[in-house]
Amino acid sequence: MKQLILFLVILFSSNGSAQDTIPKPKKFEYAFSPGVVVQGNFHNEFNFMVGKITQEKMFISYTAIRAGVETNFLYNEDFIIAPKIGFEYSALILTFRLTGINYFQNSNSNFYIYPEVGISLGGSVNLTYGYNSLKNCEIDGLSKHRIGLSININRKLNKGTLYK
Repeated sequence: MKQLILFLVILFSSNGSAQDTIPKPKKFEYAFSPGVVVQGNFHNEFNFMVGKITQEKMFISYTAIRAGVETNFLYNEDFIIAPKIGFEYSALILTFRLTGINYFQNSNSNFYIYPEVGISLGGSVNLTYGYNSLKNCEIDGLSKHRIGLSININRKLNKGTLYK
């Protein structure tokens, strides 16, 4: 009888400690992020984001790498196209972004780095302000200041819940 009780104690104690204690690696999430930028004039932006979304009770945040393009959609000598890459962190109501953008207009090409900070609506909608203090704007129609409004389209982020 003692052997049976000892066997049951060992069996149940090992079962309790054998549960999944190693956290599962989080999968990367993808989001499409269109938006509007005011930087001297209006630009449309189209971004693709890859990162991780974290949710703990009422707190949701994401960390992502962004790649995309901005354009002003003009069909004359004022046409601007700008590929860009950046890093973004958004937590509940705050967003921080660092973006490197290379603007092309006719034969002119200029690279700018914009640190941006803003407010966020749970990571789904971001309103940011950025300032380029590194160099003067040599392309017509650009300013050192930029205000951006972007919408992150991701099912998990927009619902505010993670599906397991």
